[in-house]
Amino acid sequence: MIALTNEPEEMIEVLYNDCYGGWGLSKEAKDRYNELSKERSEGDDDKGTRHDPLKIKVYKELLDKFSGPYAAIKCTSIPKRYKNYYDISEYDGKESVDIDIAGYKRAQRDARIRTILENKYMSATNKVDKLKVIFSISDDTV
Repeated sequence: MIALTNEPEEMIEVLYNDCYGGWGLSKEAKDRYNELSKERSEGDDDKGTRHDPLKIKVYKELLDKFSGPYAAIKCTSIPKRYKNYYDISEYDGKESVDIDIAGYKRAQRDARIRTILENKYMSATNKVDKLKVIFSISDDTV
């Protein structure tokens, strides 16, 4: 069930390369990132850090100067709930940000199942009834 609310959904920003050639940061971007982070950045092409708030900050400061020589780094926003369910796909260096909605829904379902199964105060019958709802199983099919 989706809760209706007037609150806007919290978003995160994700960096990706929008041209053929491949991801890469300029020397100026690496230097600025290292200056702000107080550490050396190993592997600036790590797809796992594309939503790093510090990288986003440097991107917004430098804009066109952020990208390396064969890159055109852009920034897009995705709902924060998908933070662990996005992937950067690429063809010839040009990237897109894809969200694994099915993976997100599976993880949400699995968390509900775990909560039910780990509940020490719920009877086995109640657990089965709640699991039937999750899996939409009627008594006729059991």
